Order: sequence, then C-alpha cells, then structure tokens
Amino acid sequence: MAMLFQVPEKLAVLLLPTLVLLGGYFLWQQPLVDKYRSKQPFGLALKETVQNIPAQHIGLAVKGRPPLKVMFYAQMPFPAQRLHSTKEIQAFFGKPGYPKLLLLEGDYIELPAGFASRSPDFVETIYPWEKRTKKKLRAWFVRRNLSKPDS
Repeated sequence: MAMLFQVPEKLAVLLLPTLVLLGGYFLWQQPLVDKYRSKQPFGLALKETVQNIPAQHIGLAVKGRPPLKVMFYAQMPFPAQRLHSTKEIQAFFGKPGYPKLLLLEGDYIELPAGFASRSPDFVETIYPWEKRTKKKLRAWFVRRNLSKPDS
C-alpha cells in the first residue's frame, strides 16, 4: 500500500483509517444530519413563491441582520424592504402592487389587527435542541390587497 501512494510506510498505516473516518462522515453522517437544518428547507420552500415578486414587494420584519441564508436559498431579489413597526407593515400592504411577501422573525413586531388572525403560509421548523426558538421565521404570501373587498 505504501508503494501505491508513494508515502512512507508509517504514514500509510494512518491513511486507511483516515479515509474510512472521513468517508463515513461525508457519505453517511452528513446526509443524515443535513435533514435537521432549518434555514435551508425554509428558504427552498420560499424559492418558488419569491421568483415572481419584485424586491420592493418583499418586506423583512427582522431584528438585526436579515436572514441571509434564507434569502440565499430562496434566491430572493435585493434590496428587500426593512420593516420596523406595525405601522410600517400596514403602510407596506397599503402600497399598490401585488403579490407581496412578508417575512417576520419571531414576535419582533406585532402584526396589524386584520392580518394577525391569518396563518402564515410558510413556517420555519425549529428543533427542540436549537436555542433560537424566539427567532423562528414565518412568511405570508399575499396575492391581493387585504383591505379591499373581493370584486
């Protein structure tokens, strides 16, 4: 075996266990653990919806930095509009142009009265061992102006 890779014999003895260990990690363990990621599946679920929405019709109500991983996986257009209060959310949905998408982090902002009863269209899965349960992302996809009655 040492002649095959042209490495010293003492090093060749370590090569096989290292290949088995790394192969086990990347080929067996990583795919098993990968299904417990929360940002990627949430972003991929948003991807199809976001593709037909212009950047000015996407509202981000998040504390601090925007959820860049979710935005990457969803291939979200930039720059999305940042919303910091309930009044800004109301103004966002009052502006002309639909469909719109609202991405809300946890309970960062209280939703407007007529909107609060509506269930989110997309919800990020948070697993019990994750510490960031207060930063759970939810998204609403709105096809028409909610303040106007159906015609």
